[in-house]
Amino acid sequence: MRSHNRLQLFLALATLEGIASLPCSAQASEPVRTKEAVVAAQMLALELPVQGLTPENVEGVQADLAALELRVHRCQACRKEAAEPGNCPSCKAPLEPVTRSLFTEVAPSAKTNVVALTPDPLAVVKLTQIEAALGKRSVRIDDEQFKLMGRAQLLVACPPTEAPAVEKALTDAKLFAEVKVTEPAASPLVLTVRAGPKPPSRAQVKAALQGAKAQLADVVWRPQPARS
Repeated sequence: MRSHNRLQLFLALATLEGIASLPCSAQASEPVRTKEAVVAAQMLALELPVQGLTPENVEGVQADLAALELRVHRCQACRKEAAEPGNCPSCKAPLEPVTRSLFTEVAPSAKTNVVALTPDPLAVVKLTQIEAALGKRSVRIDDEQFKLMGRAQLLVACPPTEAPAVEKALTDAKLFAEVKVTEPAASPLVLTVRAGPKPPSRAQVKAALQGAKAQLADVVWRPQPARS
């Protein structure tokens, strides 16, 4: 009986050693987190509930949004890119401007009345730019359903002297986890906000600003740095 147990133990150890000696491709392991995968995880995804989207205009809406362009700056030698002009951080060669689509994916659905957008990782996305494209086909965003998720900038029309009142109005409304005036001298006023577990709708933000005698002029999303 003991000889049988020793034989089973020997076979088990031999099996484990055999697995360990296999090439990495043959072993079960976690997927490799490449740099591209980390960047992709930081890409902004927008889902816009809309009104006026129909089977007849859905293709036109998709074409109009896909036609929006983004200008980036690329090193022709290293192929590295940056949002702003300058020199390549690796080889110091001048970065050259390149134009491509603002969105890597545009998926409007007349069935769900939602327009799903995936911006380019280097894109600065302005809500007014999206709305202008939607308006060509008489489609508009549903403010009651559209949630301001994640981190964004609110551009608020008001006198610069009212910046503290605007910040207080949004803070007191408890719509965001963070509210901060980042450009008090700008016109319109620029506030950086971050949504919490229950993101507010654009209608709720507009209502809170009305109490401070201010108006929401635009919402801007900027590229977020990739997490290490």
